Amino acid sequence: MTTRHFIVTMILAAAVIAGLGVIWRLTPPKIVDLVFGAEGVGTNGDELTLRSIQKVGKFYTVSYHGDYEQRLRWFRDEHLKLAGLKKPSNCSLFVVRTPAGEPLLGRNLDRRDIPVLARFAPPGKYASYALSPSYEVHLHDVLVANPTEAQRNNFLFCLPFYPTDGINEKGLTIAIAGAPIRRIKQSEARTPMFVLHFIRSVLDDCQNAEEVARFAETVTLYDRAIDTISHHFLVTDATGQWLVIDYPEGELRITRGEDEPQARTNHFLEGGPSLVDTQTSFSRYAQLESALNSANPPASTAEAMALLRRVRDGTAWSVVYDAGARKGLLAVRENYQTQYRFGFSQ
Repeated sequence: MTTRHFIVTMILAAAVIAGLGVIWRLTPPKIVDLVFGAEGVGTNGDELTLRSIQKVGKFYTVSYHGDYEQRLRWFRDEHLKLAGLKKPSNCSLFVVRTPAGEPLLGRNLDRRDIPVLARFAPPGKYASYALSPSYEVHLHDVLVANPTEAQRNNFLFCLPFYPTDGINEKGLTIAIAGAPIRRIKQSEARTPMFVLHFIRSVLDDCQNAEEVARFAETVTLYDRAIDTISHHFLVTDATGQWLVIDYPEGELRITRGEDEPQARTNHFLEGGPSLVDTQTSFSRYAQLESALNSANPPASTAEAMALLRRVRDGTAWSVVYDAGARKGLLAVRENYQTQYRFGFSQ
């Protein structure tokens, strides 16, 4: 039998199997339930935080103990003097409501880094889980044999300040993606705020999408410099309300929705180039749009993760947040055969 005949035979066999109703499925992934925290009597919050660092597969988990509000204020003031962020990452974001009514937010962070999944429970704030790139939060500083006090402080100060996505105990979820750079139109009525500090504040203080929208109206977001922004945000809450926050003309724009799915990659939908990679941004967006608006959009966290897998692009992590169940499902470094579950009890 020639190679051509063999291929034809296999295609015909597949057609026969499909006609008989036989469906081939990939082996289901292994699901690992994550455990956070460190116990200790008479140990201060910083020590508990540092002791809680665990390596799980190819990423790390941390339970941040104590209040970090004063640190955030100090870091914000210092950051305003040195404002700047490296080139934004390729990212894919979407929100979709399942047939059962569960609002899901899916995100790929497409860069080569090691994710740090941290649990936060600051006094007087909402508890949350958030993912950060290890490079931004100086995780390597505390993984050396004998870290100095300065190295420990780098990590403790940076971890709350640099989340790229997360979910809080109310089911509010938020994620960021790179976008074409825009010069911001300044307003004295609005406080400058770094884009990732905005995510931290949203997770700490907001319980639904409308509260996020009102908060966004009070700040001017920036990233690469104090007067520029090259990111946009996707937000959803436990009721299924969603927001897109962006600056296509240099001024804040908030787009609201509920039942219809929504996708974002690294370009504005009005047209024009992508900041990061025009070809992959538009192709990833087209795949997301096609799947979300098909007759069979993702109907579960597993199917949402499968969609993220289809649009991966050098991905550090893929995560699906189930806003209604207040849980997350995480895959790391494009290994979708082992996935990690975390979240809040009902």
